[in-house]
Amino acid sequence: MSKQNIVLICIDLHYLKLFFVEQTKLLSKLGSVTVVCPAIESEFEQEFSDIKNIKHFQLKIGREIYLFSDLISFIKLFKLLLYLKPIMIHSVFPKAGFMGMTLGFLTRVPLRLHIFTGQTWATARGIKRILLKGADKIISMCSTHLLVDGQSQKSFLVSENIINKKKASVLGKGSISGIDLKRFTKSKSRDSLEKKPFVCIFLGRLTYEKGFNLILDAFERFGETKQKIELAVVGVDEDGFQDRMQQLSNKYSNIHYKGFTFKPEEELIKADLLLLPSRREGFGSVVVEAGAMGIPCIGSDIYGLSDSFIDEETGLKIPKDNLEELIKAIKRIMKDEDLYNLLSNNARNFAVANYSSEYVLQNWKNFYTELLEEYD
Repeated sequence: MSKQNIVLICIDLHYLKLFFVEQTKLLSKLGSVTVVCPAIESEFEQEFSDIKNIKHFQLKIGREIYLFSDLISFIKLFKLLLYLKPIMIHSVFPKAGFMGMTLGFLTRVPLRLHIFTGQTWATARGIKRILLKGADKIISMCSTHLLVDGQSQKSFLVSENIINKKKASVLGKGSISGIDLKRFTKSKSRDSLEKKPFVCIFLGRLTYEKGFNLILDAFERFGETKQKIELAVVGVDEDGFQDRMQQLSNKYSNIHYKGFTFKPEEELIKADLLLLPSRREGFGSVVVEAGAMGIPCIGSDIYGLSDSFIDEETGLKIPKDNLEELIKAIKRIMKDEDLYNLLSNNARNFAVANYSSEYVLQNWKNFYTELLEEYD
């Protein structure tokens, strides 16, 4: 097979569509790309129907660990790499990285590239933390090149002895895909914050790791005190919050669950403030997407989010797992229109200056080109 074969491994087509479609297209200009992910063939072809140089190899990966099915997938991927003899194997997300980098090492793929986008073990405890952290160390050792989607995450990984800082890079200012400024554009000017219900939005996976339980606690408190504030919830419920959301909605009419969307800008434009009190984040892409629309953020003071917004300039940072500080920060922004306008304008300027998709994708293009040319 051609030495210009490139294998890209992702845990799911859903995440590929969210973060990595344009990078895949960039790679297709440098070689024949085989995308390894679980996907219905018709859905995959719909996404890449205009590009002949991108092929699909269906393989069950996913986020969770299932020993028997994972072993079967491991063997199938091993056979694929032996057949294709690719010049490069590129993985996105931890489980894909573990499979891809270890098998790439065993089959002597010359270029083995993984990008770290967050650490599932950062908030884990006990044996789970040890195993997941060990998996990231193996990914690092088996790779030839590493990328990290934010400087603070890179510093964290170096401090935890996961990566060698000389081996890992951050492209530009960070972010995996940047912001499409044609989609995420500044919304129309908002009326006085006192003249309408103030709308907060949570956009992402509904999980305890994202601090979504803290948000529901805050809005239960707002409902009890009859505050003029509402919450829009956009994303997949992974930790079983729907019953509680429905109960609070029935009691206070201040929570509106919208489900998942591939067009988050259509929900963001209706909102005034983004809430992201996460326990861990790799970068916080939603923060700069909201920022590009002039929507400031209240988020946890943790690594990852420190790259995507600046305290007191583009949003407000609060201590992790602190309900009282979350409520206090929301009330502060609601009541201070001058502060709100300052944060809104700064958030827009910060996102546009640092994270446009054109800028981020140009960095990816330069990186891929230099990497393959260096090998040649």
